[in-house]
Amino acid sequence: MAKENNNIVIFGASGDLTKRKLIPAFYHLYANGMMPENFSILGVSRTEYSDDAFREKLSAFLKANEKVNEETLERFCQHLYYLPLDPADSANYDQLAVRLDALSEKHNTGTITFTIWRHRQAFTA
Repeated sequence: MAKENNNIVIFGASGDLTKRKLIPAFYHLYANGMMPENFSILGVSRTEYSDDAFREKLSAFLKANEKVNEETLERFCQHLYYLPLDPADSANYDQLAVRLDALSEKHNTGTITFTIWRHRQAFTA
């Protein structure tokens, strides 16, 4: 099966699931040649991070908890981006569309995959 160039959007990206499970899984897929060269991972959450701060946080976690190759990790992190945004406010989705357009152009991607994580408290009455 061909690897499809993809933009991956993770809602709730500042949380523990992204740090402990999703990003390590994507890193290992990338390190083992199972990700295309052209992809982006855009983290979206209310926490204020820049792209560099988000990369730094995840890179430090990966170095401390996973077997990583420094060069591979550096290349992988260049595909990580972050957009501080409150997903509950529909007015913010224009920012998301603009950012995805820019990432699609930069990484020659088209397909968008959304991963949504909400804390269980968001679903209780």
